[in-house]
Amino acid sequence: MSTKSFYFLVICLILLSLIVSAENPGDIRLQGFVNDYAQVLSSQEETVISNTLKPFYDSGRAQFAVVTVNSLDGRDIESFALEVAQGKLGEEDENNGLLLLIAVQDRKYRFEVGRSLEPYLNDAKIGRIGRQILVPAFQGEDYAGGIQAAVLEVAKELDVEITSTPIPLKRANNSGLLRLLFPFIFFIIIFVSAFRSRSIHGKRKGNDFFFAALLAASMMRGGRGGLGGAGFGGFGGGGFGGGGASGGW
Repeated sequence: MSTKSFYFLVICLILLSLIVSAENPGDIRLQGFVNDYAQVLSSQEETVISNTLKPFYDSGRAQFAVVTVNSLDGRDIESFALEVAQGKLGEEDENNGLLLLIAVQDRKYRFEVGRSLEPYLNDAKIGRIGRQILVPAFQGEDYAGGIQAAVLEVAKELDVEITSTPIPLKRANNSGLLRLLFPFIFFIIIFVSAFRSRSIHGKRKGNDFFFAALLAASMMRGGRGGLGGAGFGGFGGGGFGGGGASGGW
């Protein structure tokens, strides 16, 4: 195998692993109100949802975070969500954390409810929100619209006032997919350019391909994570007792 072919194969495997790999719940950092590890939301959608989640935080009523991942890697979503939330979300003395976890490839979701919120968001209430709002939206791949509508419904249950009317989120926004595919497109352009240059000017160093592919991989990895949003001051470390509801679509 030539050096060029070897580099190309290695980097393709790296890029593929960045898309299909499961997230380790212990490695997930809640960097903001929205943590889109699955890259299914556009920047505008993240901003709108973050601004809708901010009043929960500002009022002290709840620390509500949304996390999307690609896959649970065979784990049950209940234990996965609990590990993400426990000790990371909610005020320590209030236990008012609330997590919405979405596993896109597994087509599953989970609301994890902090202990102090369970009387207001019991399993029946939060389960209804999932079935009536998340399921139909996610079946149509409208992740942003489903999340936004669910957050607004939770706000009603917790008497959290959303002071500014959020911008309605519309489906048929493919920016999340384009953002996911951009590193591949970038790498292909660099690869073709380097190959053509080699054909014209003679032998080129194999490192050209290696560094181009590494840059593409770095761009994809750098895009994973979340959006803090204006006014985000970090979450606490409240407790969870397993309350909540799970479902699939």
